[in-house]
Amino acid sequence: RDFTRAMGIPMMEYVMRLRLQEALSLLKQTDLPVAEIAPRCGFLDPDYFARLLRRKFHACPREIRRHQ
Repeated sequence: RDFTRAMGIPMMEYVMRLRLQEALSLLKQTDLPVAEIAPRCGFLDPDYFARLLRRKFHACPREIRRHQ
């Protein structure tokens, strides 16, 4: 509760944002495969990871890389 009060969002949402931001950076700055980026950012399933990226950034990993 203290975290949510201080940050304005639940802790798990904050952690998810951090993980997705790191993934976005890795997609834009490296040529690592998505299957390698996903576990580095804490996602065990690369397909789930790609779905989250699409939901958050409205683009698949390939599109994110293309528009760096």
